[in-house]
This record gives sequence, structure tokens and C-alpha cells, in this order.
Amino acid sequence: MIKEWQTIERGEFSPVYLIIGTEAYIIQETLKRIEENALIADEAEFNYANFDLTETSIEVAIGEAESVPFWGDRKVVILQRPTFLTSEKDKVDHQIKGFENYLNEPVPFTILVIVAGVDKLDARKKISKLVQKNAVVIDATAPNEQSLLRWLSERATALNMDYEPAAMQELMVLTNFQLSVAIQELEKIALFVNGGLMTVQIVEDMVVRSLEQNVFQLTEKVVNKETGKALRIYQDLIKQKEEPIKILALLISQFRLMNQVKIMKKKGYSDPEMARTLKVHPYRAKLAAQSVRNIELIHLQTALAALAKADFELKTGRGLPGQKVEWFIFNWHA
Repeated sequence: MIKEWQTIERGEFSPVYLIIGTEAYIIQETLKRIEENALIADEAEFNYANFDLTETSIEVAIGEAESVPFWGDRKVVILQRPTFLTSEKDKVDHQIKGFENYLNEPVPFTILVIVAGVDKLDARKKISKLVQKNAVVIDATAPNEQSLLRWLSERATALNMDYEPAAMQELMVLTNFQLSVAIQELEKIALFVNGGLMTVQIVEDMVVRSLEQNVFQLTEKVVNKETGKALRIYQDLIKQKEEPIKILALLISQFRLMNQVKIMKKKGYSDPEMARTLKVHPYRAKLAAQSVRNIELIHLQTALAALAKADFELKTGRGLPGQKVEWFIFNWHA
């Protein structure tokens, strides 16, 4: 999926790489490939340096990049969290002139990797423009639904595992469309099926749900008037020592999203437009739109008002936390 990985694995390196984005799996796999293909194992500890630029000045890091390898022919230097390339405020006073000189004329024995830690640099800064001009840029932004499906399909093939299309969709939903989490769960399932078929039931049984995902499922059961199932999900969360007030806050978030989606649908917004405006994953917007299709806006607003009231009462010491959530589940009547 990352074309630069192929050249790295062939031993064809660029002197400077810039990794843009926050997807942990892509970042870590890129760093792993560079280290494994650029350095001989016995020499790696002598020729590998990793700097956090929120704690260390860029001058120190570039000094390391310019120093000849202690052992071997090549070294790898990683620059993490370069806030001076973004709109974030620096804690360190970076003198970037030496960095500019290095970018214009990098040394031949060092592979410099800049891990931005953000989805975009501050385009107003001269140094940001220079980095993007002189570096090979690797895209580590979170993939959309279609790209995520391709990533997981390719990984399933590499693991010699077949899957039901619905099972892969369920895996993406249950891992909140996070590539690193989805890959981890997919590899776990591959060990279990051992060359067999990944089914929806296997995914539901094996994937570890986050609190957010459990509350999403709880909301779905409430909206569909499956009161018994909703109560079981809630009671399981309580047994897992989750705080009712935290569950209530997430329920408010879910119903607020559904309210917003219902209003925007009435105004003619598409699912991608809603996702961009609300800053949520496109599939979340799509699922919310499906959930509210047959629910009147007044019922959603009433539910949100009831949840907000329960939240206020809990925060002011009125009532038992567990009862507030149960009462809401019992009284949903859309």
C-alpha cells in the first residue's frame, strides 16, 4: 500500500524522508523497514539515533546526522515531533539554520527520517516548505473506508486467511476504523482460524471492544428498541468497572451526533459532507444516517434533553448513576 516501502526494501534509500500523518501502523512499519534494510543487525545499536524534538534541539540532532558512523557505512537518525514545522508552540529554542543547510546538502551516509506527528505541516513557514521540497514524503494519514479495506484484505491474504465480506466490515466497525488496531485483531484471528475462514461470528467473539464501541452498540440497541439487549450491554460494562457517568457522556455524544446528522440530512447533506463538517469518520456518519432514517427529529431531541438532564443531576449529586442510564434505556420511545 505504501509505494516507498518497495524501494526501501530494495535497498534504494533517499537521504531524507518526511512521514506525514498519525497512523501508528504506517509510521512504525516505515521506521522498521528503514532500520532493517539500511543497517546491519550487529551495527544497528551504534548507528541508530532517535530524537524527540520537544526535548532536544534540532542542532543536536543534525550534529548526530552529520557525524560519521561509529561502525559500518550508514546510519539512521529519526526526528520525532518537530513542532517547529507545525503550528504548535515550541518548548525548545530551535536554531534551524543548520537544519536548512543540511536539507539542501544532506550527508551521503545518513538516512534522516522526520516523523511529523500531524496530518499537515504549517505551510506558512519557510522551513516547512523546504522540508517538503527536499524530502521523500510518506503518507501516514488514517485511511478512509475503501483504503482500510484494501489494507486489511492484503494483510489477510499475506496471513493465508479467507474471510466473509461482512466479517471484514464488522472488523472495521468494531475497531473504530483504526488501521493499527484492526491489523492487530486480524493477526490474532488469523492464528485462531489457522488458514480457515474468518466469519462475522468469529469477529464478534474475538475482537476486543473499546468502551466507545460498546456504547455505540448500546445506542444501536436502544434506538432499535431492543431494551433487553441494551440492558445486558450496559450491565456488562458495569461489571467491567466502567463508570456510569462516563457511559452517560458517551451516550450524549452519540445522540448529539444523530441529532446533527438528522438535521443535516434534512438540509440535503451527503454522508461525506456530513463527515467532513462534523469531523467524524465517514462510516460513522453513514451509520448515524441509517440509524435515524425512521426516527423523528423531535424524538432525538427529547432523548438528548433527557440525557443532558441526567448528566446535570449526576454532576450535582442527585440520584444514583446506574439508575439514570437504566431509566433512559427503559424510557426510549421513538
